[in-house]
Amino acid sequence: MDKLNRFLDSPVFRRFALILGFIGTILKFLDTYFSTTITTITTIALIIIGIYLGAVILRILSNWIIQKINLKFREFQASLGSELINVLRSEFSNQEKSKLILPFDDELDYEYQAKRYGMGYSSFEVQCVIEPDGSAKVIREVTIEAYSELSSLDTFIRIAEKDPDGKSRDVEIGQIETKDKDRQLTLKPITSQQGRTLAKIDIYPPLKSGETLHYIISDFHLPKGLFGINLSREEISKRENPIDYFGWHINRPTRKFVMQIYFPTGGQPVGFRSEVRYTKAAGDISDQKPIEEEKKLKKPVFSRSGDRYVLNSQIDYPLSGLIYMVGWNPISKNDNPIP
Repeated sequence: MDKLNRFLDSPVFRRFALILGFIGTILKFLDTYFSTTITTITTIALIIIGIYLGAVILRILSNWIIQKINLKFREFQASLGSELINVLRSEFSNQEKSKLILPFDDELDYEYQAKRYGMGYSSFEVQCVIEPDGSAKVIREVTIEAYSELSSLDTFIRIAEKDPDGKSRDVEIGQIETKDKDRQLTLKPITSQQGRTLAKIDIYPPLKSGETLHYIISDFHLPKGLFGINLSREEISKRENPIDYFGWHINRPTRKFVMQIYFPTGGQPVGFRSEVRYTKAAGDISDQKPIEEEKKLKKPVFSRSGDRYVLNSQIDYPLSGLIYMVGWNPISKNDNPIP
């Protein structure tokens, strides 16, 4: 199938088919002036063009049918699974119901929410690459599943912590790219206030229900000194927050969420942990924690990538409206000096 697609999409063959069809059509109208051999060649050329056009039309129809079948299958799967869960739960006592967790609950919940929302994140991976001066670059790699037509999507990044003078920190907007050659993505800033940048992703042509899109947003720069790198004990004690952390607000249905924090060469984090918090009505981080959700969290995986230490945290089916965080003790000159 891939070979057929490459053949049908080949610019060389498209031009050849156009020229051959044009010449064949003219010769067909003038076949009374030519020999039988020329007439036969013309007929063969038109048959080849007809087969090519038929293959293109058939591919378009088959892709459309496959998308519709996949969408209907997901709807049927979600409906059947929900009915099955209701039947099974009806057979248990109230006490047993609270303990009943079926293995496909999370996936059905995700598909149900994504269908109502119109889209979902099949995968959302965010990297925070910290530099020796405490600045960082944020990279997002995202795969969207569309459950309705989707022509634009808003996105934002926010810094909750203020600088030592109590002022909000600035965020520089990044850039977007995709390997989908059939679509063009544009990242446009909407508002840029201190400590927060809001932007819009324009998608052309729009995604249709059943389609997916993979993109990367990079070069969102976080300012110098945001993270505590090579600080003295006295400098750490003066910080607004005694720990360093990086977190992400989940605001759309998400199947898989991954956070990766890359530390500067020579900087080894200690005292790292995973946390989850509620979000206040204004969008700020709450001090309250969802206890049941926190029980599901695992300690970040500590590893090494090249000359950098990395903390990796993966959460499957995170809850919308919560902020998932990875925290660690600031890297001090005494404990983990960076050369």
